[in-house]
Amino acid sequence: MSPLNWGIGHAARLVPIAHQLYAQGASIFICAHGPALNLMRLECPYAQFVEDVPFEITYAKGKWRNIFKLLWQLPSMALQVYKEQQLLKKLVVKHQIEAIISDNRYGFYHASIPCLFITHQLQIKVPIGAGLVNLVNHYFINKFNACWVPDWAQNEHALAGALSRNKGLKKLHYIGPLSRATKIDSNTKEDAPILYLLSGVEPQRTLLEHIILQRWEQHPHKAILVRGSALNNEKLNQLNEIEVHNFCDAKQLQTIVAKCKLIVARSGYSTIMDVVQWQKNAIFIPTPGQFEQAYLAKYLSGKKWFYTINQDDFLQLNETAIKTYQFPKQPKNQTNFAALLKLIM
Repeated sequence: MSPLNWGIGHAARLVPIAHQLYAQGASIFICAHGPALNLMRLECPYAQFVEDVPFEITYAKGKWRNIFKLLWQLPSMALQVYKEQQLLKKLVVKHQIEAIISDNRYGFYHASIPCLFITHQLQIKVPIGAGLVNLVNHYFINKFNACWVPDWAQNEHALAGALSRNKGLKKLHYIGPLSRATKIDSNTKEDAPILYLLSGVEPQRTLLEHIILQRWEQHPHKAILVRGSALNNEKLNQLNEIEVHNFCDAKQLQTIVAKCKLIVARSGYSTIMDVVQWQKNAIFIPTPGQFEQAYLAKYLSGKKWFYTINQDDFLQLNETAIKTYQFPKQPKNQTNFAALLKLIM
């Protein structure tokens, strides 16, 4: 299996599938790099890890500069798909791979082996060229034997809104949200800490971290910061009222979440699924220039499920505004991974 390395979200939602496969006696090979690799090493010590093709999408600080920067990187993205294909062919022969699970990695499919694609992005939101982008998106999704959509099939319960809706694509299976988290009783004590849960690509991850620390200096309070980064945190450890972690495995994160009254995080879809699973109130801050996160933030706010705020406005946050929002109650049926996996084996 292989997750896209855009932060740790794609890796985190592969963890429950890896656990299920391992429980069934499968040998797990994980192809990853960067923060995604760090997380999966932490969560899946039973797996074997193989060398990946390094590739990093970089973002600009401004919205429109970011659009042009992403367009500039399109040829590199296409080349990356080719490199992934070449690497996969070698891995299949070397490790006698019998099935492939790809989380948003378009190059990880093989003509003679069952291949599963995991994505909630059946409709990609971009400000220009959406038709062409989704034509390419659907072309590659159809290369796989099946596509698992980590969302509810019922429109009224959909966490991803229009992103996960597409009647034209075949071989879709709505499997419900994918999360390594479990439900936690909400802590509403006024003196409980706020959890700042960071993730995503640079430089925006660091920019938000600086904004959070700036607001904390203006309004000191109990806080826990999970950075989603292995960068030097010597300076952060000097802040007495902030408990700092670079990465947390699922058990550590559960313990931390249970202590907190509120979560502040990016509106990445994997993070949203975790927060819903925890049944916690949250403030979501979309990453500037990431149009999917901007859409999800607006959608969740419109449903009155989660309060959202732009990064540039966070210093002026009024916490009382979140009291009119309530996290969504989700259907109780559980995903039968064992049965679903048989569909592609």
